Amino acid sequence: MSGVIGDLIDGAVGYFTDLWVLRRQRAHRGRPANAWRTDAGDVAVLDGWTLVVSLLAVIACVVLYAVFALPVWLSVLLPVAPTVLYFVYRWRKLLRA
Repeated sequence: MSGVIGDLIDGAVGYFTDLWVLRRQRAHRGRPANAWRTDAGDVAVLDGWTLVVSLLAVIACVVLYAVFALPVWLSVLLPVAPTVLYFVYRWRKLLRA
């Protein structure tokens, strides 16, 4: 049971850390401050999309390796590289919002 509670605490701390980092980076870059609830919603949406797209990337890795018999490094690189690039783009766009 402590594993579940620890994971919940870790998730909450990670969420608030993302929110804090977003607000600090915006302030450092001279961007106008948004309301806390707006930033919290934006971070929640980004985290949700990260979860969904990462799950799809894992499924693509398994399909490329098991069905198409590609080497492991290529099976991981093909779906993960675009996923990482997409979320770097989304984070930078979120900083400018």
